[in-house]
Amino acid sequence: MKVSVGLYPTAPVAHLVDVARVLDDSACDTLWLGDSHLIWRECWTTIAACAMATARLRLGPCVTNPLSRHPSVTASTVATLQEFSNARIRLGLSVGDSAVKMTLGRGGTLKELRSGYGIIRGLLEDGVAVVDDRTLEVAVTAPGTEIYLSGSGPRTMALAGELGDGAIVVPGVNPEHIAQVDAALAVGESLRSEGRASVRRMLWVACSIREDPREALDDVRPFVASVLRHPLAFEVSAEVERIRSSIREHYEFGHHMARTAEHADVVPDDVVREFALAGTRDDVAMGLDRLRDTVAGSVDEVALVLMTPDDLKAASELREVLA
Repeated sequence: MKVSVGLYPTAPVAHLVDVARVLDDSACDTLWLGDSHLIWRECWTTIAACAMATARLRLGPCVTNPLSRHPSVTASTVATLQEFSNARIRLGLSVGDSAVKMTLGRGGTLKELRSGYGIIRGLLEDGVAVVDDRTLEVAVTAPGTEIYLSGSGPRTMALAGELGDGAIVVPGVNPEHIAQVDAALAVGESLRSEGRASVRRMLWVACSIREDPREALDDVRPFVASVLRHPLAFEVSAEVERIRSSIREHYEFGHHMARTAEHADVVPDDVVREFALAGTRDDVAMGLDRLRDTVAGSVDEVALVLMTPDDLKAASELREVLA
């Protein structure tokens, strides 16, 4: 089971490059960066800077979308960076959340995701894609680029199972939730083209390493709130359904994933623990061990989304955990 790191790029690019250097010298597979251009640093610029400063670490957006960036722009960006980085770029793609809603005033649709995926895949593999009866061609291709589709609801999971090289899933660390999401992916996998490999699974899990476990829980609470407001491919209790309703009613995209997000205050500690690995370094290490033992064979990768105020320190501590 690979372990990767996710970051929402709230810090200056020079700081994020330092984080990438720390992870480059570790067992971390990939540094995934969030893409929400109005509230964070621009992700592709940051990915390029990190690629220049590293030699081994793979990089990618988790996730971009086909609306705030035209799919042909994303395809050209990926192919260019693959050429520059010695093929270390991966692509996470979904309908779009804060980036789309804050820019266009609406969310994306599965139809738009399917179309955007098809354009990007065609341009990366063959350099050609047809859009509205027009033929697009790009100068640089990148055949074999991994495209992971992200989502939370059963229909998005089915689409990821049908099309993606991998699926980015958010059931947390609850084995029952993971099994239910896997069932939703299987619906789409039954529609995969003959001969294609099975879709790979990546868990997107909040993480905070702190000396004070209470502060660690507060760090990851906004992440859990964001997960819970979406459609889910697993069942939750009546209490959690009430929490979900409150989050949707009060959610502020200007504080998306921010520790200052008041909409996250309604999420209790026991629910937070189902979606995160948070606590001391030993707590996180033991949580990873339990997760590995629980999901061995069904999950290929866990991306730990660092939510601490000092993500450089957290990356250094995580490097020691992985070692």
